[in-house]
Amino acid sequence: MRYNLAKKDWQLPSQNYTDNQKAFLKEAGNQFSPAFLRLVVQRGIESLPDLKEFIQAQPQLFHDPHLLHEMDVAVERIQQAIIEQEAILVYGDYDADGITSTLILSEALESLGARVEVYLPDRFADGYGPNPERYQAFIDQGIQLIITCDNGVAGFDALALAKEAQVDVIVTDHHQIQDRLPEAYAIIHPCHPEGTYPFSDLSGAGVALKLASALLDEVPAEALELAMIGTIADMVSLTDENRTIVKSGLSLLKHSQRPGIIELLKRGQVELDDLDEETIGFIIGPRLNAMGRLANPRPAYDLLATHQAAEASLLADLLEKTNQQRQDIVNQIMTEIEAELEGQALPNIIIAADANWPAGVLGIAAGRLCQTYQRPVLLFQYFEDRQEYKGSGRSTAAIHLFNILKTQEPHLKYFGGHAQAAGMTVTETNWSVFKSGLEETMLAYQEQLAIPPSINIDLVLRVEELTVDFIQEMNLLGPFGMDNAKPLILLGDVELESVRFLGNDSQHLKLNFTNQDKSAVGQAIGFHKADQGEFLNEGQKISLVGQASINQFRNQSQAQIVIEDLGIRGQQWIDWRSSTVDENIFQFDQALYLFTSQTLLTKYQEHLLTDSRAILLNEQTLESQWQDLENLVIFQLPKRLEDLQRILENHSWRRIILASYHQGSKYLAGNPTYQSVKKFYLWQMSQEAYPIRTSLPMISTRLNIPVIQLKVLIMMFFEAGFVTIKDGWIQNIDPSQHEKIDIFSLPSYQTYLASLEAEALLNFQPLQVVKEYFEGKKIND
Repeated sequence: MRYNLAKKDWQLPSQNYTDNQKAFLKEAGNQFSPAFLRLVVQRGIESLPDLKEFIQAQPQLFHDPHLLHEMDVAVERIQQAIIEQEAILVYGDYDADGITSTLILSEALESLGARVEVYLPDRFADGYGPNPERYQAFIDQGIQLIITCDNGVAGFDALALAKEAQVDVIVTDHHQIQDRLPEAYAIIHPCHPEGTYPFSDLSGAGVALKLASALLDEVPAEALELAMIGTIADMVSLTDENRTIVKSGLSLLKHSQRPGIIELLKRGQVELDDLDEETIGFIIGPRLNAMGRLANPRPAYDLLATHQAAEASLLADLLEKTNQQRQDIVNQIMTEIEAELEGQALPNIIIAADANWPAGVLGIAAGRLCQTYQRPVLLFQYFEDRQEYKGSGRSTAAIHLFNILKTQEPHLKYFGGHAQAAGMTVTETNWSVFKSGLEETMLAYQEQLAIPPSINIDLVLRVEELTVDFIQEMNLLGPFGMDNAKPLILLGDVELESVRFLGNDSQHLKLNFTNQDKSAVGQAIGFHKADQGEFLNEGQKISLVGQASINQFRNQSQAQIVIEDLGIRGQQWIDWRSSTVDENIFQFDQALYLFTSQTLLTKYQEHLLTDSRAILLNEQTLESQWQDLENLVIFQLPKRLEDLQRILENHSWRRIILASYHQGSKYLAGNPTYQSVKKFYLWQMSQEAYPIRTSLPMISTRLNIPVIQLKVLIMMFFEAGFVTIKDGWIQNIDPSQHEKIDIFSLPSYQTYLASLEAEALLNFQPLQVVKEYFEGKKIND
């Protein structure tokens, strides 16, 4: 369903229930709220036993680690190394998943008495995955067994080097397996082509936890919280045993004995009792990742590993500082690109590069820009010494990034990834042809780019159902993440009570709203949604899509919606009414400006943007004058509502800006009465010729008739044949020649009435009433 102002196409949930679903809703109705049960059914749960099993506090689904292919081989080799006190290297990765998986295995090995050394590669010095030079250095130092964490299935050169040096390598990984596997002593992977493991989507930390469990003959509780962090940070499916890992790990984390985690939570202003999967995703994960994005990741590992509070505090400060630096860099990159794109036609694919953009943060910036502009984004760091561009890309669901990159494979030094994310390296020699080739490839995707992305709504909620109790029920379905997304909720046609803008740059949107009978109220926050709320008005009806959360403020808990998208039914009306001309009204592009005065049209024509136009509103106005425009500005009051109605109903305007500027109010002046007509007639017939314009103020004062009424009376007398008007002077016609006439049937009076009616509605009624009037007319007509 498309809503005006909405940036996405809303897919509503079905509310046609099967007999089984109806029976379940009835059976569970005395234990759970109706709103929660509607959500549960939408998530595919249709029986009370299944629901109770799903929401149990401690899920028990944890597969036997020995079901993983070559697990027994790996365990036997590690046990041999421990017994013989061989030097073991645990070779990890620089992201949160790699850091936690490395710590899980190193702690398990140390508890068994192993001689363990840990290495986390540097993104910039070592690159991703096993580095042959680094392997050789450790082998030269006497390492006899290497265990990889969160990497290795693509490390062909390094593993071949180790084999030639007679050093065994055990790979623990979860990344995409290529056409062949490297030569390793054992490869522990949930998707091993020769394996039959029942769950394929473990994180690197999850695989490490499996190996640690097999080595220790039990699931190490102290490793569960680490595996939980890696699982959430790596955005793998939160189903099956990952759900057990995350739910159990969150429970344990609330009683964590790791001072490093406690320090990170302090800096994120999160209490242990309040943490959930979003705490990991938005507080802990980014801080761990920040080190590897901008520097060496080892301090993040040491933070999690230390048991010293003082060391934890110092390391947490370092991570906090680095994460803030990462945020500042991402914001700066986005600001630079947004400034460059402003005021020009949006390209089909955004490609940008700079020597000062750290490669480690480009994926984040590309992802945010992709979400903003809804098209693929490729960002690169240029390395002058190597004369090459190293970058990251993100794409929308509609455009397969890996496939479009593959069209430029001859011009790429390296690339890899999947449908929506990829990494690539381009030499300076190939840079121009690579860019032009991608731009040409993207010409075939213009139709897809024009289609707004769709979002699937899980639940349609009434304002009175948005409560803290409901959200607490909803959270029983967590932890939320991949394949178990936090529910998207639609609140339809709520009435705005207040609209506020927050943040240093007023970039965030805060809304308070109520239901139709005002028996329930709610609140919503939209981060970086100020552009969609720019012209919202109090009293306006809007619909909100977002995630429900509990806002804690001054020890008070209140339900709120975190806005994902917002829209209105029909056209958006914007209140710009004023007794003076505000020249900011000429800011609208693709706009049709309606005038009733040629003088004012001529005066303000030059103020319009180049893609807007102005016309005189009358019954001869041609539809061809506005069919290619999207905004309508009612600059002046129409003389008749019918003229405006015709333009409104014959085009789907995105916005309607109601200015309705007028000089003098017919509505406030009122309707000429029989008494005022008689008074003016008697006075007029006693006068000699006089100039109308300069005499009106005097006549108004003398007869106590508003100037606006006098103007219409003069026109009525002219049409009735009582007076003549020439060169601005009025002169009587001999009363003996006056014919008896119904003066209130004359065109000038009917025009005055129509104009007064238009003013009464457009200038003196709330905007919502104006909107409903024209929408009702359209429906009724």
